[in-house]
Amino acid sequence: MQTDRPVVVDRPLVLTRLIADLLQMEILAQYLDDFEDLFYAIALLTEKIRNIVRFFLFMVTSLTLQSLGIFVALASPPIAVAVASLLLVGMLYRGVVRGLPLDKAVS
Repeated sequence: MQTDRPVVVDRPLVLTRLIADLLQMEILAQYLDDFEDLFYAIALLTEKIRNIVRFFLFMVTSLTLQSLGIFVALASPPIAVAVASLLLVGMLYRGVVRGLPLDKAVS
């Protein structure tokens, strides 16, 4: 016995399920957004730490080179003058060549 009655779809129930699915997708998008924010916050923190470490290494290297320069100047003044002259020439050359294009700097 089959009846020819059409199947009645409960529209509010279908709409409620659709809204629930959309809300679940919205919750997933919010979780992904929070995860992305957390990832970039950690990246910013590591960047700050990296800059602090680089500054510390720069300061240690600078202090070491200055100490070695003073030691060389006290131990052997002629070598200290020669090294200072070479550094001065290198700095002057770099200052002159810095603004020039590469083909003019080579020739």
